[in-house]
Amino acid sequence: MAKTENPTEMALAIINERTPRAEDVIYGLTVRFLDPTCQLTREERAKVVALGDRTAISYELLSQKVIAERGKTVVVEDEQVSTTAAFFLQYALSARTSREIAHTSIAEQLNPGQGEFGGDSPIVISGLSVLSALVHLASDSFAGFEALSSRGAVFPPDFWRIDPELVSAGIGQELNALNRDIYADYRRLLLQGTEHYLKSLERREKEPLWKFKWRALSCALDDARQVTNLSFLSQLSYHPNSALALSQTVIRLASYELPETQLLADRLRELGRMGLPTLLKYTEASEYTAALPSRKQALRERLGIGEGTSRKGTVQQTHLTRFEITPNPERKIVAGFLASEGAMGRQEISRLVSLQSDETIGQIIQEIGRGMGMHDKIPDEVAGIMVKVGVETSVGGLIDSLRHRMLMHTFSALSINRGFTMPEVYKRLGLEKDYLHAIELTEKAYGLVDGLGPKYKRVFGPQFVSRAHLVDYELSGSLPHLFHYIRVRDSSSAHPDVSGPARELKEIMAKRHPGL
Repeated sequence: MAKTENPTEMALAIINERTPRAEDVIYGLTVRFLDPTCQLTREERAKVVALGDRTAISYELLSQKVIAERGKTVVVEDEQVSTTAAFFLQYALSARTSREIAHTSIAEQLNPGQGEFGGDSPIVISGLSVLSALVHLASDSFAGFEALSSRGAVFPPDFWRIDPELVSAGIGQELNALNRDIYADYRRLLLQGTEHYLKSLERREKEPLWKFKWRALSCALDDARQVTNLSFLSQLSYHPNSALALSQTVIRLASYELPETQLLADRLRELGRMGLPTLLKYTEASEYTAALPSRKQALRERLGIGEGTSRKGTVQQTHLTRFEITPNPERKIVAGFLASEGAMGRQEISRLVSLQSDETIGQIIQEIGRGMGMHDKIPDEVAGIMVKVGVETSVGGLIDSLRHRMLMHTFSALSINRGFTMPEVYKRLGLEKDYLHAIELTEKAYGLVDGLGPKYKRVFGPQFVSRAHLVDYELSGSLPHLFHYIRVRDSSSAHPDVSGPARELKEIMAKRHPGL
């Protein structure tokens, strides 16, 4: 940062630049195809979806802006490129097209089809609350998704919605007032955090000023957004990988108790019927799925399972709670790898492999992996090793982890009873009271919903849990996907409530299974 620039003024300018105007934001639930008339190229679709991950501006307006910029060029690192190519250069540091980043990005979900306009248009959903869709929909194993929490954007004023049933219950006005106070705390923390990172982060050699500002704002947003509760809105792009997947998703969503999620199912059903009237005909709620919440509660009462020891109001740390892996993974990989050639059966080969020393097995594992590049397909024998990891993390960390679509995510009910995390930076800056005040406000809002009775608490309570509150969480899936999780989340740029457990996991893997 230049010495002559005032950090406070610069921080405020960055925040204002990234705060959308109210007229550019969709607050009501909107479900539609991103590009039904094929006006956007695949590159431009990927650009709109990626932009939607970093702003609260509606997808429709983003699409219009991308089309308006078509044909324009800008200079990036002394090179004259199109505005779309410039976006990908900035988005992925070195990529010039969506294909170059397809292995880790939203472009992976955009079917290339034939030609530049080919591929299926993703469904985009705007103006939804986190719990009604980001948990219900993002945990759907049939679909890819992006734009979970507008992570690179500043929430604009009034960017939340109180459910009509809570308004009818008589607490809507008070909840709205609490959210306004929470938003004021969020803005104050964001301003001081951005100023702090502008002063404390080291600008890298040859790093453009826009990229340095982006890093500072991103760090401050990860911290400040923790005080906002889950009634603050979001938007996402949704990519069902088949017509049947869309049908199954609609049935799941229609079966949830939350009225907003049922409305989302209705909108998706209407959209699907435009091209799949027969398949979407039988997508009403499943009586079995709809009955599960009350059945769980009855079983808890039958076994005398209560809420447990409450840590409400207590600052906690995220941490790894458990780790499980397929027994003898190195030897199973080697046996499976060798059994795919020749006539000898897997059982006999496994017996012969079991007689080898650990050193020999380690050498064979290294030989299997020799020459494997970042984007090479992992051998199926490695993918067959399954891992389960237990984590106690914040809701914000959970939402960030949900991006790892190929892992299965299961977690406890969201509540304020497990305590919450506090970013270390606020302790250093003397902003603990400001942070705690915002958490107290969201806990007060949760208490108002709780006071309406058990069903209100179960259905609407999670919307008034902050992103800082802790949740018991399990990740499970194949070894390569867990490796990807570690590689991405064990990073200084990762969500602070995820990077700690990811580093713990990396250390456990290195200690127990160094051959892998």
